[in-house]
Amino acid sequence: MVGWKILSKAAPRVAVASNLFPLEVCAEIVAAVKPFFHDDDGGAAGGGGYQTRPASKCGDKTMALLKDSNMLQAAEEATGIRYRLGEDIMIARTSKQQRPTPSSATTAAGAASFSNVHHDRNNAGSDNRVATFMVYLTTIDRGNGGETFFPALNANVDIDPVAIGLKSAYQSGQRILDLDSSLSMLCEKRLARWRTGERNSFSNVVVVVEGEKEKEKKMEEKEKSAASLNGGSSSSSSGSSSSSSSSDSIHDDSGVGIQCESGKAVVFEASSEHGSWHAPCLVVGGQEEKWIITFFKSPPTRFTGMMLGL
Repeated sequence: MVGWKILSKAAPRVAVASNLFPLEVCAEIVAAVKPFFHDDDGGAAGGGGYQTRPASKCGDKTMALLKDSNMLQAAEEATGIRYRLGEDIMIARTSKQQRPTPSSATTAAGAASFSNVHHDRNNAGSDNRVATFMVYLTTIDRGNGGETFFPALNANVDIDPVAIGLKSAYQSGQRILDLDSSLSMLCEKRLARWRTGERNSFSNVVVVVEGEKEKEKKMEEKEKSAASLNGGSSSSSSGSSSSSSSSDSIHDDSGVGIQCESGKAVVFEASSEHGSWHAPCLVVGGQEEKWIITFFKSPPTRFTGMMLGL
């Protein structure tokens, strides 16, 4: 039984399964596809650091490995959409690279940590992708980039500025943000906040939460003591209000990132107007390249008598 961890509180579904595929299998796939990618210096001017090719264009051995490793079947099971010949399966390689040269607007907010923020449904009304299944084939150590970041995941979509902005962009037919846009910069700030939380570890968050709870408990005890002395009831509305506001700030976990670790799989719905947007983060440290394989899943085309001219 695959141990999927759900990362989203509500739609869209985003789930992760660590160690779904053995490291040896991932390394074998990388070795098989590497000859089909040209060498790239990544960080130099003109070197984009990112290349992608269809798996079907990476030799018969690659497709055989995907079948023998049960990767095709895993994609089926995770998305509920059967594999079919000619399916959109892409291999991508991201080399260590310098961050994009920022414009004056981006400089004010700091250089971008990702190549873009995009949505997997390419064009409004002309793309029927409903889910994405992705497997990391290499590991990028923490602090060296390479994550996949969902800037609006777990946000309150009615009031969150990032979720509202991404939904508006989607509805206007936009599927990729300009790095210099104000919305992209908001996503960048949210990524930086998520990374800080990751580095500080969850134990620090627990200490903060427990500290707030301790304050609330002492406040309630004081109020009860005062009430008993006055012979009446006490009002705890101010304490509740304070508790609510502090709790909201402590538990503000909008935006979720996923570390690039060999053998880990990610599945997410590609139909959401806000939460399905994601940012592939640049690889900015270490020696390892980021290799991933992505299954863009679409339901089979249905033909009717009218379409066939019958």
